[in-house]
Amino acid sequence: MAERKPEQRKVAVITGGSKGIGLALARVFAQAGYAIVITGRDTNRLQKTANELGKEHGSITALACDVRDPGSVRQLFAEIGQRHSSIDVLINNAG
Repeated sequence: MAERKPEQRKVAVITGGSKGIGLALARVFAQAGYAIVITGRDTNRLQKTANELGKEHGSITALACDVRDPGSVRQLFAEIGQRHSSIDVLINNAG
């Protein structure tokens, strides 16, 4: 991943971020000014959650991922790498 520019926000990736503890953590990090990436298996729920959080905190990235599938995890981090220069916080709340 490329070096972060000073104006870029820190990035928090939260697996299982569309409900429960993951959603609560996404809110906390969003309130603290982080760029948020939430993941989960249910694309519809992820998008609904991202839209709801986005109304309160700006853009939230929602990416489908099944942490039981190594290929899905590789794809997730490839996508994050294209969008962000680094990951500052990784919370593995799924699986």
